[in-house]
Amino acid sequence: MGKFYSQKQLIKIAKSKDWIISEGRGKGSHVLASKAGEQSFPIPQKIKTGLLANIKKRLGIND
Repeated sequence: MGKFYSQKQLIKIAKSKDWIISEGRGKGSHVLASKAGEQSFPIPQKIKTGLLANIKKRLGIND
């Protein structure tokens, strides 16, 4: 599976890769990551294994 990332770490990585983080558009503790030409996706506070793998793939994290 690789390294586990927290919501805070994923937000930092997403911002470094030019994703726009909208904290007010998410539901509850979720934030929404969006980028021109890409489909937006939520980054929740509590991240399960399958969702983490999907988010890492979307952000291009290989570990």
